[in-house]
Amino acid sequence: MSISFDIPDEIYNEARSLAEAHHLPIEEVFVTAFAEQLPAWHRLLERKARGGRAKFLTVLDHSYIS
Repeated sequence: MSISFDIPDEIYNEARSLAEAHHLPIEEVFVTAFAEQLPAWHRLLERKARGGRAKFLTVLDHSYIS
């Protein structure tokens, strides 16, 4: 599979430096970084499914800064 997207120069340059330092194709750097973030996205979606606006407002009502 092949995709194309724009990457900010700063991120691309950092990824390119990392790829060169470890003798990897830059695509592998991006795929690895993306794959490492997938579990975090799944956790967020699971938490979203368990929550709701009412729960959120209840937590806000019971929290305060001393």
